[in-house]
Amino acid sequence: MKKKLNLRDFAILQLVVLIYTSSTVISKIAAQSAESGNGWTFLLLYGAEIGVLGIYALCWQQVIKRVELSVAYANRAASGSSSVVIPTANVPTAVPGPTKTPSTEPDTPATPDPGKTVENERKTS
Repeated sequence: MKKKLNLRDFAILQLVVLIYTSSTVISKIAAQSAESGNGWTFLLLYGAEIGVLGIYALCWQQVIKRVELSVAYANRAASGSSSVVIPTANVPTAVPGPTKTPSTEPDTPATPDPGKTVENERKTS
C-alpha cells in the first residue's frame, strides 16, 4: 500500500536534506580553518559537523517512518548536486595571470647593449 506524500511531509523531508547539506558546508569551512592554522576553530567546527550529522540521523529516522524509502532517497540524491554547487559558489579562486604565447623567434634584447658593437664582437671571435 503506497502512502501519498503530503505537503507537510515533503517540507520536512526537504528540511532534513538541507540539514545534511549544511554539514558539508561546515566541513569545508573547518578544512579551510585547519589550513590557516586555527586549531581551536577547526575543532569547534568539526564538533559542530558531528553534532549536525547526529541531528540529521535522528530526523532522517523520523522521515523514513512517514515517507516511502524510495521517495526519501530520491529526494536526498537529488539534493547531492546542489550540495556540491552551493557551498563552493562564493569561494574565491585564484585567477591565472596572462600567459606568454610561445614565439618562433629567438629571444633578443629589446635594446642593444651599448658596450657591444659589431666591431667588438669581430675582434673577440
